[in-house]
Amino acid sequence: FEMVVNKAANIAQIGLGIDNNSESLTAAAGKIGSICWLGDGTVNYNGTVGAYLASPFSVGDVLGIDVDLTGKTIRFRVNGGAFSSNFSISAIAGGAMFAFAQLTNNLDQITANFIGKFAFTAPSTAWG
Repeated sequence: FEMVVNKAANIAQIGLGIDNNSESLTAAAGKIGSICWLGDGTVNYNGTVGAYLASPFSVGDVLGIDVDLTGKTIRFRVNGGAFSSNFSISAIAGGAMFAFAQLTNNLDQITANFIGKFAFTAPSTAWG
């Protein structure tokens, strides 16, 4: 799927990723049951802050999130560039997974695209 950060008071506090429906809706993303890619490039995973590093992103960037539920990995890219290396999601995968966006301030805004007509070509390998 793709997301675009339309507005952000602090880009480092904007996050997106996937969740297995066990994370609190009032806590910062990346806690138990999720992986969260933040604007400064850090990736918080299942309660570990800065578990991985990916490219930073800015307001207006098109963010690609590629999830392989069979292989239990996720990878990220900015504006159709190269994907990050595959990051393991094995500690949170195994059941239903949900895309999410973390918006910290009232006026922050993200647009999500899950169905196609993507801004950039989808990965060449079909993931399940």
